[in-house]
Amino acid sequence: LASFKPQSIDSQSTEPHLVKEANATDTGVTEDILHTEGKNTERNSTDENSTDNSLLSEEPSLEAIRICREDNRIPFPADKEDFLFQLSRLFDMEENWEIETTIAAIIAFHPQLDKEDLNRMEPIFQRAANIVANSWEPYEGLLATFLLEYQRLWAQTDNSNTGVLRNMFTRLEEKLKGIDKNREAYDERSFKRLADWKPGYSNATCFTPIQQLWLNVIRQIKGGNSLPLLSTPTHTPAYLQATELIRRLAVYQEAGKKPCSWDFQLAIARCALEDKEEAIVTARQLLQDEYLHLCLFLLDENTQPEPPYNHPTAWVAAGLVKAPETEFKAFKSFACNTLPHNYLTGDYEWKEVKPKEKSYETDRRLLQLDFHKWHKYIERNSHQLWQEHLIINSKYNMDDSRYMEPLLCCYPNRPEPLIAQIISNYMAFGSPQEDSKRTLACALRMLLSFHCPLKEMSLLLLSGSLLFVDKTVRSYAAELWVEGLSTERINNHRVGEILARLINMKLAPLKRFTTQVYESMYKRSAFHNRQLEELLTVFISGLPDKPVTGLKQLLELYLELLTINRSKVTNEQLLQRLQEWATNSNLKKVTTSLNKL
Repeated sequence: LASFKPQSIDSQSTEPHLVKEANATDTGVTEDILHTEGKNTERNSTDENSTDNSLLSEEPSLEAIRICREDNRIPFPADKEDFLFQLSRLFDMEENWEIETTIAAIIAFHPQLDKEDLNRMEPIFQRAANIVANSWEPYEGLLATFLLEYQRLWAQTDNSNTGVLRNMFTRLEEKLKGIDKNREAYDERSFKRLADWKPGYSNATCFTPIQQLWLNVIRQIKGGNSLPLLSTPTHTPAYLQATELIRRLAVYQEAGKKPCSWDFQLAIARCALEDKEEAIVTARQLLQDEYLHLCLFLLDENTQPEPPYNHPTAWVAAGLVKAPETEFKAFKSFACNTLPHNYLTGDYEWKEVKPKEKSYETDRRLLQLDFHKWHKYIERNSHQLWQEHLIINSKYNMDDSRYMEPLLCCYPNRPEPLIAQIISNYMAFGSPQEDSKRTLACALRMLLSFHCPLKEMSLLLLSGSLLFVDKTVRSYAAELWVEGLSTERINNHRVGEILARLINMKLAPLKRFTTQVYESMYKRSAFHNRQLEELLTVFISGLPDKPVTGLKQLLELYLELLTINRSKVTNEQLLQRLQEWATNSNLKKVTTSLNKL
């Protein structure tokens, strides 16, 4: 059996235009490229200037795509047999929602399990023990530690002569003692109770909220509490239908129990903000007091916070989902509201990349955020919000792309804080590491699967990825641009500005972008051709006065596009720029043709 691994760029694509193959770069290594289906042969041609927009596909509907549909509903185990089979696959699941659904199912089905079922679960417990002893992957280790903690609940009631479960723990401890001295400290530290779990390389971890949530699951099972987790997603990749959240809250209300703070926050962060009128009616029918006020605040644009605030972290989470740009006065006095608001929303200003200090330096980071010096903010960290652990503890936890998907699935409505960290840690314009390629591709793939508007950090990721050295990353970025425009999630003008700024920084050759446009952005539809015209108009207008390498090919593409769109250059800044570039003998022909349109 393969070890646990979240879906990477090598997994089967679910996007309609993508065929994922091997990582392809602009280097001399022989590589396959990721290509788009259908009309790529036409789009790759640069000499079919007579192509008319009317021959391209119809306009996109520009209608909002439903987030929660029947075809993306997440199935819950139908019965005990279904659950036991699902549990046996826990470390082989590729989708994060499968793992979360299985953990939620443990709460539901534990009361039905007997000793025979326990014997059937022993192989997965043994596998968890082996992972704890040998794995260096934090998320996989945390998951295995959780399962061993669940196993302990059974071990406490194992009164058989063999004491199979207790013996398994004894054997594991003996195995750890026999490990060579170089790994002994790590392994002894790894094999701890779930409450004491930490990754082997750091005392701080951005997985602390998940750890706390799973500890609550253990407490529920131990206490005979079968109330459902609020945050278990109902629809892929990580959304929770608003009416279902309300129904789950109603169960807690009827039982007179308070939900776990981490569970409540995550549920709100995943709440799909659609069918609001139906959800509001359901809330008024089922909820009362604070639960009702909180749900109305989340779902109704005109409703403001209303006390009491017995769940302050949930209120802050609701504010960040509903209106992340707004700092609600009612929340300022909360003990959990300690960091600057833009840290919680991921609204960062990005500065010029530092110039090379030495001739051999090639690893130039696109974004360098001050919270990398995280120790400065520990005293101001309340340790009560998901975002705080992600921000403060990211330095030692953002160096492995294999658990990026579980983190992104915590923020389907506003992934900006995590996107900023991904840019800061992985968007380097030199020779990329394989981990950087996987992480950037994973982030772009997840943004494709989400339905949220792309804010500044996501637009920066998109733009930087269109210039990235890895072909797969650029292809994902191009597909995100195509999809994002069709669903009105992208500020196209801003993308053009960011691209121009990046080229002015001399971070990447212009040829990468031009080639990618020809391959997967050009001639997708008449609508996308017009949007591409707007993008290139802004982009070219912002290029340096001195012609950059590859400008001729970009201007030839622009000329061909204007011809197809039956447009002409009207932007005053661009007209002036074309006049200046006309003095360059290499650009004179194409600039003259552009001026004559």
